[in-house]
Amino acid sequence: NLVEIGISFDRSGDLQIDEALLDEALTDNPDDVQALFASIGTGDGVVTRLEDTIDRYLGSGGLLASVDQQVDNAIGSLDRRIASMEERLILREQELRLQFTFADQAISSLNTQGDSLGSLGSLGQLF
Repeated sequence: NLVEIGISFDRSGDLQIDEALLDEALTDNPDDVQALFASIGTGDGVVTRLEDTIDRYLGSGGLLASVDQQVDNAIGSLDRRIASMEERLILREQELRLQFTFADQAISSLNTQGDSLGSLGSLGQLF
């Protein structure tokens, strides 16, 4: 396996190569190293397995394509929700502006009536 020829992965998934161990394996057993990578006659060498794994992730209908589609669907859903909320906020703003306009008109009308009543009161004091 790869570890026997000095190839491994660290905790973060980075490839680590022990050059001394790899050199020793290439010197002592070059045919075995070639067979390990090339899968001569077996079809299950490192390269073939790596290709299969990459295809599962990157191929048509692979894991990354599926995740990418899910992310696109989530973004589309959020975009629709944002648009809906913006429409509701616009309607709410229009309602509040209308209510404010009516309230302002009512206050203005009450102020006018108050001024009229005040002037009537001062006329009553004259007589």
